[in-house]
Amino acid sequence: MSEQITDTTTVWRKCFRIFHGNLVLMNEYYPDSPKGHTAAASAILDGSDPALIGSLRKSFTLLHASVGVGVTQEFVTVANNTLNAVDSQHPMAHKNDSLTNLIEVIYKFYSDDGRSTPLNIQILIDAASAFVQNVSVMGPPPSIPVRPSLQSTPIKSNSGSHTQTSNTHKILDQKLENELRGHLWTADRSFFDHFFPEIPGVQLPKASFPKVPKETPVVKWFMDYQQLLSDHHKPLSTVTWAASGQRHLKGPDTGRAVDLFTYKHDPMNPDSLEPGKHHWSGVIAVGELKYRSKHNGLSDFDTGLIIQLVNYVREVFKSQLGRRFVHGYTLINASMRCWVFTRSGEVVSPRLTLTEHADLKTFSRVFYGYLHNPDLGLAKTDDPAMRAIKLNGKELQLGDIFFNTTAIVTRATMCRHAYFASQPLDMQVLKSSWRYETRHNEGDLLKEAAEAGVKGIAIYSGHEDRESVHDILGKVQITGTLPLRKHVRSLTSTISGSSTKRTRSSAPAPESRASKRRKSSTNPRATELYATEIEYEFEEVPKPNLIIPNRIHTHLLISPGISITKVKDPLDLLLTMRDAIRGHRSLVTNAGILHRDISINNIMMTHPSHARSDGFHGFLIDLDLAIPVDRTKASGTPDRTGTYEFLSLDLLNGEPGHYFHDDLQSFYFVLIWLAHDHAGGTNLLEEWGGNSRAAANAKTAQVHSPYDFNKLLESFRSEMGAEVKTVVTKFRSALWPETAPARKPILRGSVEEYKDMFYNKIDDAFMESIRKLEARRTTKMGDGDGPRGTPVRAETRGRVRGRSG
Repeated sequence: MSEQITDTTTVWRKCFRIFHGNLVLMNEYYPDSPKGHTAAASAILDGSDPALIGSLRKSFTLLHASVGVGVTQEFVTVANNTLNAVDSQHPMAHKNDSLTNLIEVIYKFYSDDGRSTPLNIQILIDAASAFVQNVSVMGPPPSIPVRPSLQSTPIKSNSGSHTQTSNTHKILDQKLENELRGHLWTADRSFFDHFFPEIPGVQLPKASFPKVPKETPVVKWFMDYQQLLSDHHKPLSTVTWAASGQRHLKGPDTGRAVDLFTYKHDPMNPDSLEPGKHHWSGVIAVGELKYRSKHNGLSDFDTGLIIQLVNYVREVFKSQLGRRFVHGYTLINASMRCWVFTRSGEVVSPRLTLTEHADLKTFSRVFYGYLHNPDLGLAKTDDPAMRAIKLNGKELQLGDIFFNTTAIVTRATMCRHAYFASQPLDMQVLKSSWRYETRHNEGDLLKEAAEAGVKGIAIYSGHEDRESVHDILGKVQITGTLPLRKHVRSLTSTISGSSTKRTRSSAPAPESRASKRRKSSTNPRATELYATEIEYEFEEVPKPNLIIPNRIHTHLLISPGISITKVKDPLDLLLTMRDAIRGHRSLVTNAGILHRDISINNIMMTHPSHARSDGFHGFLIDLDLAIPVDRTKASGTPDRTGTYEFLSLDLLNGEPGHYFHDDLQSFYFVLIWLAHDHAGGTNLLEEWGGNSRAAANAKTAQVHSPYDFNKLLESFRSEMGAEVKTVVTKFRSALWPETAPARKPILRGSVEEYKDMFYNKIDDAFMESIRKLEARRTTKMGDGDGPRGTPVRAETRGRVRGRSG
């Protein structure tokens, strides 16, 4: 593809993203007005005019000129011209893609006497969304939440529940914004009393806060105050205030510089305090400084400001394994807010104004506390340096940490090798996590499953609760929430010939939105267009005496295994998957427990040094999200994290409830993920990790379209061979039975009636290929090509895993 066409592709994506946003807005404010819809669509005429998209601009100009005309030959021309332009100019746009579908839906939209209905509008929105998600590389729009029900908790992705290797700031910011939704709370002044108690004799700053509070004078003011305190108080720790300037802190792979923070330095290495020498592993509290001018109008809860601070906090959690909570602050001119970040969410203090004497006294406590508080959220029992703890009164020796998650609002799962001091040869896995208080304790579920004779799950050895988020927050009184609100800005574009002028203004009042149509101009060739774009901002909503959801820090000791992501041999892969599915069936049938979190992280291959009594080659771990099958109401937790790559089509599309069939679909997507060649050519699974709508669109096409499904099979790694492809093909037919002319969807209400049929068909699919691969392996061993009697390939020996997600 030439550079010129690449630029054109970018313009296409930009145009259709604006188009999609305006469609959503039109659906809210113009449910019965085709004119309003077409005015929104005309926002496509935005800005750049490269020669290669001349047909696109002409087509939508014609569409705009056809407002209110109804079904006209002009619109037929629009559809044809646009499609022809794409076919010739845009290599990705073939006859089967989502753009063709969008054009067809637009045509049908105007085919009913030119009148739109809310239903038709929604179909058009979905089609536009499908195009945006399938083509765009500009980053997906905010995730569409799954509708809650009595049987299920809303599913939410977070900054740790993805498998894509891309970790750019833009993608990460979007994931963090989604993670924050519903997890930000405001507190009263008890926040300061709990975290920063009064310290007798602490002096106030001598100098006044800078009159022009830009970064350089503010940093100097902080450093001068630190020097004043050090002159009058004996240092109690090695923590100090520091600034990184423009240099990134060392550590994780998303390089960032922090304006002003507290840092635990190495007293034996004075250079550790030099800018450019700081490491995220030493950061104690993070801060973000901003200068508010009359032009930018920054608020205390500006979205960009909060997201920036949260990025810093994520880096701290990522670099300091076992960290329990993190302090942070924002400072806009003289307006300061203090934050504490826990595994349940973030709590923010009342505003401190550093030019007022009373607030300056409180600030002195905060300033001193960030340096010297006895509990600044550092690791306790999960400290990587710790080599022994007590579990239910017995001494447990600890090995290295081999897995941890990187999100903030999460279970924060971390795993390390461990063994009881009295049994040094019996290696186990210690799993540390922060579970919602209202969820079933995984240890209790594992004991219950063992008593019911369940096979194919992790073997339980013990568990114990440690502390909770409510313990960390103490008597802090929550006063409200900070929801992320939609904010609409108007865009005005004046088109005259080939030039375009665009301005931005505040959103009009709701009653004026109906006037966003084409207006006349003194220039007969000029057209003024009114469109909108959607932004999101945090807004404070008072809710006195609110109690935030509690999470409990729990230690669980289970049997080890080998992560299925390390299994490369197709026979070992199929044996592990088959037995994990059998374990899932045993869990549902014998114990009445539904797993609900099937992913590549929760399927293990049996380790050769820890043979299982049930003889299974593979097993399931992680019952954190598991529920009794007969549960009649949701747990009450605000959401549950889900990995979009492996969620079922029904859950991604917002269907209520969670059935065994959803988990079976997850097994199907896991097998495809493991067989796919992620390193070679086009990654056909890239959209699986976007947002819920993107994942649903991509997966639906690959399930129901023979063309897309065959392309998917062709993308498998060569060593997978025909047998794995056969399993995937039959797995697909078992989950979505074939009927002419399309695959038949399964009715969720009747799915339980066919439980045995699903499990049996899937098991048969695996067994047929497993027999062929076992016969081939036996033949090779007989010829002296490989070791006898072990199902585990050489490259997987020694990799002991117990939990990976």
